[in-house]
Amino acid sequence: MKKIIVLILIAGTQLLSSCGSEKLDMAEAKKTAESAINYMGNKKFDDLYNLYTNDFAHSERKEVREAKINEIITVIGAVENYTLIDSVAQDNFGEESNILLTYQVKHANLTSKELFTIILEDGKYLIAKIDIQGK
Repeated sequence: MKKIIVLILIAGTQLLSSCGSEKLDMAEAKKTAESAINYMGNKKFDDLYNLYTNDFAHSERKEVREAKINEIITVIGAVENYTLIDSVAQDNFGEESNILLTYQVKHANLTSKELFTIILEDGKYLIAKIDIQGK
């Protein structure tokens, strides 16, 4: 009986460890977010779109999202520089790992705070969410 309990505990531990989140590479996530900042600032929407996860890309028609970003960039101006102000890796048990990156982005007309949620999808670091806030 004791052997059966031990075997159940071992099997349960192995099962739980296989459900854990995958560790993500912070440097790769930063490359994705910084590419997105540059693509948005230069209105390279096709390149930007290629950085989106499937769910994010299909959550809104491409033309509608491009029009919104174009309008924002027209108002705030081109990107002059940016600084990473916060980075958090989230490896919550049983949930998809992600990295949250917050940048302060100086545009020609104002400074914004831009939050990127990056995940690993099909072997690529992609954007699952973007939040742009004016200051």
